[in-house]
Amino acid sequence: MIVSDTHKFVFVQIPHTGSTGLGRLLVEQYGGREILRKHSYLDELKTAFPDIYRDYYIIGGVRNPLDDRVSSYFKLKSDHMGLYSGQLKDKKAIPGGKRTRKMHQLILEKDLSFSDYFVQFVPLVYWNPISIQQQRYNQIYRFESLDADMLAFSKAIGVDPIILPKSNKTAGRDTDFTQYYDTRAQEHARKIFTPFMDAFGYDFPDDWASGQTPGWVATNTAFAIRRAQWKLQNLRANRLARRKGPMNT
Repeated sequence: MIVSDTHKFVFVQIPHTGSTGLGRLLVEQYGGREILRKHSYLDELKTAFPDIYRDYYIIGGVRNPLDDRVSSYFKLKSDHMGLYSGQLKDKKAIPGGKRTRKMHQLILEKDLSFSDYFVQFVPLVYWNPISIQQQRYNQIYRFESLDADMLAFSKAIGVDPIILPKSNKTAGRDTDFTQYYDTRAQEHARKIFTPFMDAFGYDFPDDWASGQTPGWVATNTAFAIRRAQWKLQNLRANRLARRKGPMNT
């Protein structure tokens, strides 16, 4: 999470939304500083720094989950930045922990296709951490229109236009993510992605197979489970951070 006291903004670094390069740029050129942890969520800010939560311009991003899930698959398959093969010294810092490493191993050992991985390992209705305290955001940008949305952000906080670097590209995948969705994956995508895509204005391709959409119970149960998982991840990350040193304030 990045905060600027000069320009009175908070940048919530939602995973997979271009937040790594953007966060670095905001620190280096726009008076930002790191606060809490990189992927801290907005409810943490509300608890730790209520004045900043109340008074600053808050921005975070979303990404088409159809694209995001393909990117996640290829990061697992290609061992993105050595995250999943155990090359990191501190394995507890690996996103998702043991389950994620297991997915990485199975994808390689069984040569799982995207469709196999998607249906087997992504069973719950999809939610993104942007949904936590969503009503408090002043701006929610889209990964797909990042350049234009950053120009709007620049105007909102009164700075020169923010020109973005490109970083954290995923190896091994085509830019057209729709080609990885066979009929089975298309049906599964409608089942788990529909609530999020409806909420943030994303559309399924017109020629995709139809599928069952989740009901109220499945949707809200999945959100409750995901929120509990996010809180648990935060607790673990905070304990790890305390062992390494004080969190940024």
